[in-house]
Amino acid sequence: MTRAFSRIGVKTVKQRFVTYIEDQDTDTVLCMSEEEFDKSGPEANLIVFESAEFVWQFADSKAQAISQHFDKHNDWRADPEKATY
Repeated sequence: MTRAFSRIGVKTVKQRFVTYIEDQDTDTVLCMSEEEFDKSGPEANLIVFESAEFVWQFADSKAQAISQHFDKHNDWRADPEKATY
């Protein structure tokens, strides 16, 4: 979580994360901050984009981003027609 200061007070700014499942058989969700993704280079970027599924989202932490990923995935499994992403 990043804090931005203004004349009014402190404002919390959520970070952007990419969460992804590299192997659908394991259902292990991996996570990178946008900064880590930008620094990771083309090989790591390719891993994300060729993964079984990936989601860009805003969260306070990696743990929260991973939790949101599971929530969205479970919503989709319950109703594939629902717009969850």
